[in-house]
Amino acid sequence: MLETSSSAHGKLPPQNALKFAKSLLENAHRASDPELAAMYFNEARAALSRLEQPTLEALLSSNGDLDQYLRGETQYVASELSGMLNSLRLQSAQAMETIAENNELQSTGDDLLHSDDATVADPQDLQRAESDSTMISRRVFAENKRPPAARFTLPAHGQRLKDTPQLAYCLGLLQTWRSSPDSIRDPTALNWLHNIDANEDEMERLTTIATDVVFALNGINDSKLIAEVLYLAPVLEKAVYRYLFGQFWNAIERSARLDCLHLEGLAQVIRCASPDYLEGDDLIKVLRLFKDKLNVTPEEPLQGMSESVLVLSDVLDAMADTSINDLSREKLHEFLSEYLDGLRAMSDPSLVYQAAYAYQALQRIPDRETIWQSAMSRNGMATSRNFRIMGTVNDLDLDEILEQFQGICSESTVHSGAKIQKKSEPSLQEHLQESCSFECKQAWYPALRMADALLKCGRFADFKTFICGVPCRHDPAFLWGLCQCLKDLASNLEWDTGTRLNAIALLEEMYRRDDVWGERAYIKKRIVEILTQLASLPETVKQ
Repeated sequence: MLETSSSAHGKLPPQNALKFAKSLLENAHRASDPELAAMYFNEARAALSRLEQPTLEALLSSNGDLDQYLRGETQYVASELSGMLNSLRLQSAQAMETIAENNELQSTGDDLLHSDDATVADPQDLQRAESDSTMISRRVFAENKRPPAARFTLPAHGQRLKDTPQLAYCLGLLQTWRSSPDSIRDPTALNWLHNIDANEDEMERLTTIATDVVFALNGINDSKLIAEVLYLAPVLEKAVYRYLFGQFWNAIERSARLDCLHLEGLAQVIRCASPDYLEGDDLIKVLRLFKDKLNVTPEEPLQGMSESVLVLSDVLDAMADTSINDLSREKLHEFLSEYLDGLRAMSDPSLVYQAAYAYQALQRIPDRETIWQSAMSRNGMATSRNFRIMGTVNDLDLDEILEQFQGICSESTVHSGAKIQKKSEPSLQEHLQESCSFECKQAWYPALRMADALLKCGRFADFKTFICGVPCRHDPAFLWGLCQCLKDLASNLEWDTGTRLNAIALLEEMYRRDDVWGERAYIKKRIVEILTQLASLPETVKQ
């Protein structure tokens, strides 16, 4: 029997109590014996009940970053307790007897789940129209924010540059000034630009340095050096860009097996292409090469397969974002159909989702300018790799965007209805089979791309309105992808703590609010997995 420690500890500060409870819950999940799991469950619930009450009340009413984090952690542990209790009920009557032996413990988790905290929507919100953004708590993603902006010292004439990001920033500033001079208002930047414009030698010096950095990549496989070069991809002249594209392609061709490092880099290069930099044959060659390397790569474990299909999805997204003439969609489909058909039969839901995602991305290649592209370009939302060079937060016509998505959804297959009978609930894999086809465009793919673009550009209030108003918001694939977008935001340390906490808070709402998001067990499981992964990252939320 597990020795109980309830009496061995007095009241604990929130950080210690939550850490202890989460550790015990992890042990409960790993325990193969239901009775042992029940004992861990009791200990976790006891740890939560040992939160000092004055401190608990203070953190539930405060808006401080630390208190918001602790509140979110408390909600997460409480949700896990509720889920574990239901699991134990199904596993073993003996386990429930073990829990009953400790029935003097208060149901702290259930109480906290119904507390009036910052991540729970007001009761009046539940009565609003489903298309209204009050489906989500007003405190979550309440406003748009400027994305993290790169700030570099602009070099004097002939001065040595500090690093590659500084060089990319300077060249990007020059490009922005030439294409949209009114968008630059910083006096220091304007003064530097006027001096550079009057000095052709300095402009040539910066361009030559960038060219030399790209040429130095030849045959190098170091991930840090590759990352350095990729900073420059959006600001290269066409001839140098074509050389860089060729370098990545050659590196993949020379590799004995699928080279995900260079394939991921190639996706970044494709996404950064200026108009007329790429030709239709370029993308055909990339996918042919991907197929050839798959044929010579030994059968991979699930982790390796997941990595390769994620990189493929990134490449396909980049292709969907690139306007290229004379591109044969049939050839694109031909190279990947066998590989994707194999993925759609997998038991792992993440792999099946990525297969469906790839199928849908392929159907958007080639395509006219996409909704998410046009919205970004019209509203100053263009970004470069890893840091924002320029741009302002302008008004976004969400009504127009949602109207466009209504048109897309009328031509595509849309999953509707948030509530599904549990007895007949199909799996995610069954939901996705229709998406795993070249014959059926699904609305969730462009909706997910738009949602992701809004998040990355700091349009958080617009994002909230969008996901509540888009017709495919109940589609399981859209919800699965939305969870991943929120995970990426929550783990992105370039954003401030409050923004990352908002991403976690929305994940928690998606877990609890069946009336808004549906009752699908696999979506709830995915959210718990994501929250667990975020909790294991010590710097996900800075205290």
